[in-house]
Order: sequence, then structure tokens, then C-alpha cells
Amino acid sequence: LASADTKGDSLVALGLWPDSAASALLAGEDSVLSMVQNDAQVLAHCLNRLNLKNSRTLPLTIQDFKEILQSPNPDGLKFCGVEIDECWLDDVEVLSAAVKLFIQKATNQDWALRTEWLKQLKKDLPQVPDLVHTHLEAGAASLNNFYFSPLQPHTTDDHVIPMDPRWNMQGFHIRNAVDFDAEHSDELLTLLESRSNRAVLFLDREKRNYVERSLINTKKTNSALRVSLEFHKDSSNYNSLPHPVVTGLAAFFELWDAYVLNWVKFAQVAVSDEKLHKILDGLLWRDHFWTTSDTVALDSPGLTLLSLHWHWVVKHLISNIPELLSGYEQPTLSKDIQSIAQQIQNSLESPTGISASIKKLQKALGKPLPFKDAAVVECAAHLQRLCKALNVLEL
Repeated sequence: LASADTKGDSLVALGLWPDSAASALLAGEDSVLSMVQNDAQVLAHCLNRLNLKNSRTLPLTIQDFKEILQSPNPDGLKFCGVEIDECWLDDVEVLSAAVKLFIQKATNQDWALRTEWLKQLKKDLPQVPDLVHTHLEAGAASLNNFYFSPLQPHTTDDHVIPMDPRWNMQGFHIRNAVDFDAEHSDELLTLLESRSNRAVLFLDREKRNYVERSLINTKKTNSALRVSLEFHKDSSNYNSLPHPVVTGLAAFFELWDAYVLNWVKFAQVAVSDEKLHKILDGLLWRDHFWTTSDTVALDSPGLTLLSLHWHWVVKHLISNIPELLSGYEQPTLSKDIQSIAQQIQNSLESPTGISASIKKLQKALGKPLPFKDAAVVECAAHLQRLCKALNVLEL
């Protein structure tokens, strides 16, 4: 209880309160429930910290318990949110990782329980931000989709190997302690590793796609991606295009996601740890590009930023990932992706926006370049050194 989380009025502590680790008694009475409860510790702790900042019915501070003792009707009490020091645990990316950890440890015996638990959390925590609810729902949906996908073999409920058995430390201890037949043992572990990596990749994409769909449906903006989605749904509403990139942006994400998921589901090739990490690293550039597309407008600064991110997508994703996703031919999708990618490339290479920006800069600072003002020359020199240090185009 002496941790940083419990200083001051807060009683929230990982594994202690309000969601304690499963006891030996519970583990003996219900091993499945106790395993789910223990695997959810990190996620529950992140959610309790978020809940601490909002009005709630669950007592989480010393003041909450004082109010319970002083109230004649403690059952209907609502407690006020409190301010706590910012911590890396409060970042939504940590919550997302905690959800991934929870679903990756699922087995055929408990996956349905984990799915229902994630759904119930949304009802129990109505005050937390909508994005938190989205990540919980995305975890439940991706886990449910996995167990109804071609990746999941038809097995009985007695099959309790975790989706990713590498989380099972007991299995590692057994593997190291027992003298297996080396040849067959290595072959089995390679197969398990490949199936686990395929499952991890499937869950990662399903969860990401669910979050993106939720953001599209709940958060209304006038970003480049939203305009492209509207055009993709019904092009007849547009007499003139705000920019040519609109015609290909939404189609690119739709085709690319279908291409990756088809490979994950049906390709009969081994997926090593190294290959998985390379694929996930490449897909991060796709995710950054999606976020940028859903943030920037179709104006000169927005198109410049979009062009920079597209440069990274071409370099790190389109140029590398198809080689890693070999073993399952998708000629139609591959051809369509190449066509759309070329269309986006051509539209973002248009110098119109950049030329307009340069003209404004020249008008403000004097022309022809280099600039007339000595202070501006010094500023430009500093910017050149900074750009050289960052070298964003070589990232």
C-alpha cells in the first residue's frame, strides 16, 4: 500500500484494491474465473485510475469511505472525482496494450467469459471517456471474431492452450525441465509460435479496424479522410472535387486492410517472431497515415503533411510488406492497391499547394530568395540545420 498510486487519498492499488488478485481459495473453486481475474489486473488498474477522476458509485478514496460511514443511506451514494498526479498509466495507449494483453491470454475455455467481461465494463464505467469504451468494445469484438474465424480450429472446451502460449510461464518451465525429443519438440514449438503470431496479427488488425470505424461513426470532422469516405459512398454528390486525393484515400485503406486480413486468415506459411515484428512495424505507418488523414483538412498545410506521411507509407509499407505477405496470391487486390497507390502518389505530387506557400513566403519576406533581411537569413540557417538533424524524409 506504500506505492505511488496510494499516496494521499487514493486507495487504488494494483492487485489489492478495488480489484484484488484471485485468492488460492477462488483458484481452487473456479480456476477459469480466477485466471481471467488475474489476467485482468493491469487493465482493471488502468480503468480504476480513470474512474477515480470522475463521479462514481465505487468508493476509491479515504474520503469516500468517510462519506459511507456518515451517510444514513450509503447504498445510493455518488462520490466526487479527485485530482491525481499524471502518470504514464493514464495514457490511452497503455489501456489499449492492457486490453491486448488480456485478450491474447484467452483460451477456448474462457474466451467467451473474457468477451462478456469486457462488454460489462462499459456498463460499469459510464463516466470514462468514449475512447476508453471504444477500446474495450474493440477488444471484445476482435476476440469474438477470432474464435469464429478460419484461424480457430474446431476443438472441444477441454483445449485450454492460450491463444499465445508464450504468456504461459509454467509451459516454459516444463519445456526447460523435461527432456523432449529435440526434433519433434522444436517442430511443435515452431508451429505454436507461427499460429500465435498469426493470432496476434489478426487481433491487432481487427481491434484497430473496430476503433477506426467507431471514430468515424461518433466523431464528425471535415478531414481529408471523411471527405474521401463520403465520395467513396456516393460520388454523384460532388460536382467538383476539393482535391484529387479524395478519390483514392478511402479506397486505399479498404483494399489494404482486406489484403492483410485475407493473408492472415488463409496463407499457409510460417510466421516467425521476426516476420511478425516487421509486419507490425510496417502496419504502424499505415495507422499513422490513417490518423493523419482523419486529422488534416484538404488545405495547403494539410496536404503537405499528408504528402509527407504518404512518402513514409510508400517507403515502409507498400515497398516492404507485400514481400512479407507471400504465400497467398491475391492478384485482383494487389492490382487494385497498386492502381490506387499510384493515383494517390500522382495527386499528392501536385506542386500547387507548395507553390502557393512559397509565393506567400516570398511576398512576406522579400524576393528573390535568399531573403533581404539579415535576421531572416539567420533564421533560415537555423531551420536548415534543424531539418538536417531531423532529416524527416529519411526516417
